[in-house]
Parts: sequence; structure tokens; C-alpha cells
Amino acid sequence: MASKVNITLQVDSDLLEAFMEELNVKDESPSSVVEGLMRHYVDDREHTRDYDEYLGKKVEAAFEDIRAGRVFSHEEITAKYAAKREERNRRK
Repeated sequence: MASKVNITLQVDSDLLEAFMEELNVKDESPSSVVEGLMRHYVDDREHTRDYDEYLGKKVEAAFEDIRAGRVFSHEEITAKYAAKREERNRRK
């Protein structure tokens, strides 16, 4: 298990008062709630970084397709899928 450390925070006094009141309602410790918030923040940032990397790769692949001439107009795509729908409807 990781060791525990103490931190000091400066927060608005009204916010701290409201926070402490909510902790009393749920009978939770400030440490456990702040630790949960920190974990959530770290997980969210990791997810965001992963998604940004994924999206960057998708965008780069799209640009590569454009550079290589692998692009289609709206009309071409519309016609292609209209033909597929027609074919599917004929088979029914």
C-alpha cells in the first residue's frame, strides 16, 4: 500500500464550511472525500489523454487519406448507400 502524506490547501471559507456540513450529513472524513476527488481527477485526465491520442491518430489517418486521394464527395457517398438500400429492399 502506498504511504499517506499530509497536504495543506487554501480554499474559500464559505466553501470549506459547506463542505464540512456535507461531510457531517454523510458521516465521511475530509481525507476520504478529497482522496476520491483526486482519484477521479487523475482517472479523468488519463482518459482524456488516451482519447486525445486516439483522436489525433484518427485525424492523421484522415489527412493521409486526403493526401493519397482517398476521398469521396457527398454525392458519391449518398449514391453509393442509396444503391445499397435499394438492393437490400429488393431482396426482401
